[in-house]
Amino acid sequence: MSLLPKLSDSIRVTVVTAHDGPLWHKELWIPTGSTIGQSLRISGFSSEFPSISLETISVGIFGNHYSLDHRLDHDDRVEIYAPLRVDPKTARRRRAAHREKARNIKKKMPVNDLTQ
Repeated sequence: MSLLPKLSDSIRVTVVTAHDGPLWHKELWIPTGSTIGQSLRISGFSSEFPSISLETISVGIFGNHYSLDHRLDHDDRVEIYAPLRVDPKTARRRRAAHREKARNIKKKMPVNDLTQ
């Protein structure tokens, strides 16, 4: 489970990512005062994902973005975020255009008249 034994001056953190496939996670005991960057090095993230540079990744704790030099607390979950595949503004425009097209199609369809 954990790579380092539990010590009185250590904290437990979990490092997770979903890069290139299924969820990858490691539970670690690291020294108190360690940073996100140090936890990534200890977890072996670079050896598991050699094509991903630690300097260019986006990381956070429980959904909040932080830098690599942020100090960790006990039971933090360090999340490594995958890069966006589509710009959010572009995706929103596409969805809006699709909804508008669907509305226009419904308007042009004949309504069944029960009085005939």
